[in-house]
Amino acid sequence: MNCDKIVTDQTSSVPSRNEGKLDMLTTLIEKMIGRYENMKQKLAEKCDVGEITKLESRIKQLEDKLSYFEPEVDQRFHSMEKKISQLLQLLVPQGIMSRMRK
Repeated sequence: MNCDKIVTDQTSSVPSRNEGKLDMLTTLIEKMIGRYENMKQKLAEKCDVGEITKLESRIKQLEDKLSYFEPEVDQRFHSMEKKISQLLQLLVPQGIMSRMRK
């Protein structure tokens, strides 16, 4: 009879089973909304995939240009090195040059 009284008493402080389930469901939804907001914030801080693709393409183009000009730069460097060596031989006496190489 005690159970019947609790069920029929609308002002009872004991929550019904449905109210407990509703509270749990509300809590679960609030947690999910919190997680969604957190995930949304993290995604906003991430970089756009399209921007990354553009940057990678640009880096690839720069690397290609560098590899294209590299042989020419090497050739010019060796040519300049040869000219400097010839100038040093003309300007500096042979004895001094041999001491400088050691």
